[in-house]
Amino acid sequence: MGNLEKNCLIKNPLLRYEYNKFSILRKEDKKMVKIPEEVRTLFTDNRVIAMGTSTKDGTPNTVYIGSWWWRDDETVLVVDNFFKKTRKNLEENPIVSLVVWDRIKQASYQLKGNATLHTEGEDFDNALKIERDRTDMFYPCKAIVLIHIEEVYEAMYGEGAGDRIV
Repeated sequence: MGNLEKNCLIKNPLLRYEYNKFSILRKEDKKMVKIPEEVRTLFTDNRVIAMGTSTKDGTPNTVYIGSWWWRDDETVLVVDNFFKKTRKNLEENPIVSLVVWDRIKQASYQLKGNATLHTEGEDFDNALKIERDRTDMFYPCKAIVLIHIEEVYEAMYGEGAGDRIV
């Protein structure tokens, strides 16, 4: 292994991926999971959600996301309108966490998944049209992020806090 490959490997054993020269490889092959209807409903009813990413060395970043929707039962589509650190993080590290909390319903869930960035294709074209048509404000739709959900957790305080749902 050359110096470049050695320097690109992540030393943090808590991270479940490693870097090579050109791509990110998952050490474990996770399957996408179908998001339960009550989880989907809580996310949908609370349009602004939190999205967490991190750098390749584990420095966290969290942003609020308002431009997102369900692509299907296993995938969330997020629009990159104004990402800076988040975009850089996604290019280095595909692991993403999404969290929703509803104070009235006293419910909260966390989704974890593997993200891919796209700047072309049918999903991107649809997102671009939606972002351009939805308001008078300028939303540039620089890219879309497809997050393939692999884990769903209970995130509300109490007995089941942190329990994996699927």
